[in-house]
Amino acid sequence: MSRSRLSVLVAVIVFSVLNLASVRFLPTLQVDLTEQGLYTLSGGSKKILSELEEPIALKFYATTASLVKIPGIQSFMDRVDGLLREYERRSGGKITLQTIEPAEFSEEQDLAVAYGLQGIPVDDTGAIGYFGLVGTNSVDDRRVIPLFTPEREELLEYDLTRLIYKLSKPALKVIGIVDALGIAGTGGFMPGTQGDQMPWVFYQQLQDLFELRLLNVDSGPLPDDLDVLLLVHPKDLSDEALFQIDQFALSGKGVVLLVDPHSELDAAQQAGQENSVTRSDLNRLTRNWGIMLEENKILGDLPIAAQVAYESNRKDTITYPVWINVQPNQLNQNDVITSQLGNIVMASVGALKIDELPSLPVTPLIQSTSQSMLIDYDLAADTARLEELLELYLPSGQVHQLAVRVSGSAKTAFPELASELGTKEQGIVNAVIVADTDFLRDRFWIRYENLLGNTVPFAEGSNGEFMQNILDHLSGDENLIGIRSRGSYFRPFTRLEEIRRVAESQYHVHETRLLDELYRVENLLVEFSSGESDEQSGVILTDQQRQELSDARQNQIQIRQQLRDVRKNMREGIESIQWRIRLIHIAILPLLVALLGAAAVSYGKRRRERNLARAIRNRVKHS
Repeated sequence: MSRSRLSVLVAVIVFSVLNLASVRFLPTLQVDLTEQGLYTLSGGSKKILSELEEPIALKFYATTASLVKIPGIQSFMDRVDGLLREYERRSGGKITLQTIEPAEFSEEQDLAVAYGLQGIPVDDTGAIGYFGLVGTNSVDDRRVIPLFTPEREELLEYDLTRLIYKLSKPALKVIGIVDALGIAGTGGFMPGTQGDQMPWVFYQQLQDLFELRLLNVDSGPLPDDLDVLLLVHPKDLSDEALFQIDQFALSGKGVVLLVDPHSELDAAQQAGQENSVTRSDLNRLTRNWGIMLEENKILGDLPIAAQVAYESNRKDTITYPVWINVQPNQLNQNDVITSQLGNIVMASVGALKIDELPSLPVTPLIQSTSQSMLIDYDLAADTARLEELLELYLPSGQVHQLAVRVSGSAKTAFPELASELGTKEQGIVNAVIVADTDFLRDRFWIRYENLLGNTVPFAEGSNGEFMQNILDHLSGDENLIGIRSRGSYFRPFTRLEEIRRVAESQYHVHETRLLDELYRVENLLVEFSSGESDEQSGVILTDQQRQELSDARQNQIQIRQQLRDVRKNMREGIESIQWRIRLIHIAILPLLVALLGAAAVSYGKRRRERNLARAIRNRVKHS
């Protein structure tokens, strides 16, 4: 056997041995080379996995054969699969992962439907695909992600860790509520009591998700087992009550503050009373967090203002700047609380003034548009002066914060009292502050319909979902709270996209000119045709006009043909560019690498031959 063949055989044997050894001794070793660590879990997820005490079973339903027909879905499915395997690997045997590909009309498909997974039509034959997750724990509690969607890809780790966290801690979280508006109905402090006012819809929804306790913060200390404290329109709280809230916030548990420069419900409830106060705030507390509610100001935002019925000499509708319909682009799409929410309707909302502290970063959740304006309370709260308000409206050019999240280290707002009582003078704060309370009222986001004889509420906004997300997030432990959105697996060819945009813009100029000419010709045809066919008007076209009409029709046909040619050339040009770039990446570059490798091998071989020949000559010479 020649030396070269022996070298190849030895290399094959060494490679096989190393490969078998890696499978035997390094079964869990992996290297994540993605730029944003897409397959590496964050510290919060690892901590939650390390604290698992009960086994958790995950069933990953993925109809791969069908779903790969959907453009772009394969890479996302690979990422979900890879991340799930990382959870299983990191769990120390507490998580078992089962991948299921349900066939049409199979028992697995029936189970997927029973679990509540959302089917996806994949073709015209009616075939259904599934791409979801079912998790169960040792006591058969179940959590489901009905459908993984690329729109939530950046929140994929949060969604998966949240599901595992909920299964590992199945007991309902306890939400303590300090309420000044009667969200639970007018039956006192007992939730669900029947009275003149039914519980608000958002409150009824929360009852299915949490253990809710209505509290009187002035009557005694807060219970120790609260997971989150929710304050709705806090007014006239004593120093003792504020100190309790301060100490609870410094414990690191979640706090939600719904404050309002002008509660419209509160104003209605106090109608006719002198010196009524409709404002709430906790500035004495939150100024230590670098956050203050603007005093005596209500935000108006004309671009997203509501149209309301208005009567001034005649019944009409008018723009009401202080009732706003916040759009998704004003929500923080990188935060787990507001990402993927729809519109949120708010009324007489305030603005939060931010003076961020180094140890206590503030994250915006809801913002106004830059065309908003801070309006004096007396003007904005008086509906009789609406026309005056519109006349005086002047956009500020400034974006205002309507809701924020704050998380980090903070000092007590009552240092002397804390020192005297030996309580917390500093701690970790996890809080969400919203400068409105009316957004939770049914009238702003709920539509009632009669369904089979029952009055059923339907949501017309994400108001309730926003509140659920806040409580759901803050009721998790700090490891879950610390997980932020991750990057996207999708990595476009940026150079290709730039070339595509340039090509489209070049063709667009030509296309626009042709469309303008076509519009002119078609208007001319309409003008001529109306004269040609209107017998009752007595209009008769001259021979010259008839010739112009004929020329215009012919011109119309030619322009449409030119438009088709332009669009065809644009499509073919872009496809040609794409083909050349992909050819370079897929074929030419690998070929160049292969040629360079072959050249290197050839050069090494020739060099060895020259060295061998030189050695032989030297041996002959010395012999």
